[in-house]
Amino acid sequence: MLQYLSKIITFNKLNIIGILRQDKKESWLLLSLHKKRSKINILSMRKFDSLDKLLNTIDTKTPILLTIDGKGVLHKKIDTNNYEDLNWLKTVDQNSIYHTTYNNHENQFIGFCRNNLVDEYLELFKEKNYEVLDLYIGNFLGALLKDFISSKEFSSGDLKLEWEEQQLIHFERTEKNSLIKIGTDEIQQTHIPLYAAGLHFYLQHETIQKTQHKKINIEEIIYKQAFNKLGIIMLVSVFLLLLISYSLIQYYGAKNTDLNLQNLYSNQSYKKLQELDKKRKQQLIILNESGLTSNTYISHLTHDIFCTVPNNIKLNELSYFPIDKEIKPEKKILLTPKTIFIKGETQDEFHFNNWLNEIRKLNWIKKFEIISLKKDKKNISHFEIKIVL
Repeated sequence: MLQYLSKIITFNKLNIIGILRQDKKESWLLLSLHKKRSKINILSMRKFDSLDKLLNTIDTKTPILLTIDGKGVLHKKIDTNNYEDLNWLKTVDQNSIYHTTYNNHENQFIGFCRNNLVDEYLELFKEKNYEVLDLYIGNFLGALLKDFISSKEFSSGDLKLEWEEQQLIHFERTEKNSLIKIGTDEIQQTHIPLYAAGLHFYLQHETIQKTQHKKINIEEIIYKQAFNKLGIIMLVSVFLLLLISYSLIQYYGAKNTDLNLQNLYSNQSYKKLQELDKKRKQQLIILNESGLTSNTYISHLTHDIFCTVPNNIKLNELSYFPIDKEIKPEKKILLTPKTIFIKGETQDEFHFNNWLNEIRKLNWIKKFEIISLKKDKKNISHFEIKIVL
């Protein structure tokens, strides 16, 4: 699990803090690095005369590395072929000191201090809620940069390091403050140990050995960072799910509204169709009752009747499907179905009787009836005839 999380939590951004201890005060150095793939970029390089000014510049979200130098920190060269040096090394209580050692082929260069000094600064930054990933003592860390510097000697902090055949052979104190060019960057010699600390943190160079402090638990920091990132991812995921859910609700809500409107219109259209169909059926009933849908058309019927009328008979009225009652608004019109009423007058009874006989011969007439036949004072006969189809 840790190996998997280490690939995710890579600490690409670091704040490296250098603590320079002096007799009556402390100076604070800051070097901010950003690692992008295989390149390490310097974001800022500053110096402060108080801790408060430093802390106002950095945030607690970015983890830090610490380097300690100055009062209380000793630097020593150990010749592995020298009995006195080896004997001194054996007499040192390793449990009471914190050290950072650069290993040469035959020499060891040790920077060390007492544990209580380290504990003091670790506790200080812990109280301020900063995550300390590692801690380095002294200025021998600068030896890691030899491959980037062509000179046989250069300064790391207040130490001047001397080289021979790519081997560190000697160091001495220096009060000079110079700029050292590494690649395209120019770094002040006071910040060289800080840059080397960042380089070692990322690369874990084998020439460096150091004390592992019990209070620095990088695994715990990785788990904490992973938990924080997981929390952010979960929060963003929940927000996205809520946004997607809201969008879907809005989308399908609009679709549902459209469907409801379509359903409403469909219902209205269906009711309208039912009403129209009902009216159609009523009209068909009326047409069937009236006989207008039969094969015998009005024009044919009237034509047959008119063809039989002699010249001396006058027709005053011919009613096809006469109305039974007076027409009133919004009332059903009652017709006398399949019936023709004929009103007329004549003075020639002979031709009138012959005409009646002609009418009776029409094959589409089912019933023939004289309703009335009256003569007036002028001897004119007025008649009414009812024909049933």
